[in-house]
Amino acid sequence: MKTTIASAALAGFIASAQAQFVDRYFDLMSVLPGSPIDSQNIEAAGQHLWIGGGSAHYCPSSVDASNGCPHTTFTNFASNKYTYGELLMGANVPGGQTVYIDATCGALRYTQAHSAVMPNDAILVKWTLTQPAGASYQTLNWAGQGGSALGHEGLLACNGTEGGEGRYGIYANIGITPPGHCLGFEAVTTRISGSPAAWQYI
Repeated sequence: MKTTIASAALAGFIASAQAQFVDRYFDLMSVLPGSPIDSQNIEAAGQHLWIGGGSAHYCPSSVDASNGCPHTTFTNFASNKYTYGELLMGANVPGGQTVYIDATCGALRYTQAHSAVMPNDAILVKWTLTQPAGASYQTLNWAGQGGSALGHEGLLACNGTEGGEGRYGIYANIGITPPGHCLGFEAVTTRISGSPAAWQYI
């Protein structure tokens, strides 16, 4: 009983602490009319972001015993209130999980739970959320290295990468051509919520 009470208190404290860093959580959907990736959810699995396939979550039994596990099957995200342009995973795990761009290839990845380890040249910032006039959604974009004048901005979905048939790996356009057939697309917010979708993503 004491363990359950302590776990519940810990889960509540973590949720409160996480809320200090984010305004809200949001799902993301890919938009490219007439393509196989149009209106598809963006999911997290294997420390990469994908279009197609499911979301990979984990929650320890001690947290589940205190009803601290979200028990969802989707991925959501949040923007960091204190670090402008930084994108976070919608995770409740202590320390959170951060999205970064692998500077060697442009792949969108995220940190492991309980660890902030990432490559020294990882790109963390220049994420923007903008709301088109008259729209009920926002568009997530990576603002690029050197800005649009160099053409190095935006997102790509590439097939033929690891992850299985029909699954598209997501890359930032950093001026390096990713493997496979790539499509430029928009990422738009869909479901808005006040809580993360996972304890942690794996």
